[in-house]
Amino acid sequence: MEKFAMKRSRYHKDVSAYDMIDVYDVLRLYEVESHPVGHAIKKLLMAGRRGAKDYRQDLQEAVQSIQREIDTLDEDGAGKRAVDGPGPDWDDAPDWARYLAQDANGTWWWYAEKPYPLKKQWSASGRLDFAKEGDINHNWQFSLQQLLKDKK
Repeated sequence: MEKFAMKRSRYHKDVSAYDMIDVYDVLRLYEVESHPVGHAIKKLLMAGRRGAKDYRQDLQEAVQSIQREIDTLDEDGAGKRAVDGPGPDWDDAPDWARYLAQDANGTWWWYAEKPYPLKKQWSASGRLDFAKEGDINHNWQFSLQQLLKDKK
């Protein structure tokens, strides 16, 4: 166990701040921005074990989702997904901020409480503050970030 703890890579993510994680937390931790790719990952993680569809059908639907992403890239002509500019730096966050998210219109917001998606923006009870303007983000629902460790 000690050997594993010392070896870290980009595939290792600190989840110690979570009591439990779901597939959407995994997608956020690994910064999966594409909805079709996120859908494929969800299908692959639970292939044939959700009760609704069998293993083969889940695999086929994952392939279809990935093919949809490839088709989108081909239509864009660039061969790669356009990634929005970098988000705000957590060093600039207010002391009370525990979450950061970007709305579809590109605006980034700091949140004290965990926001939830509502139409094309994030909404939350509690304190929020403007963080930064950004580019329009069609994958805004994957932008939610959580401060995992308190600032020092």
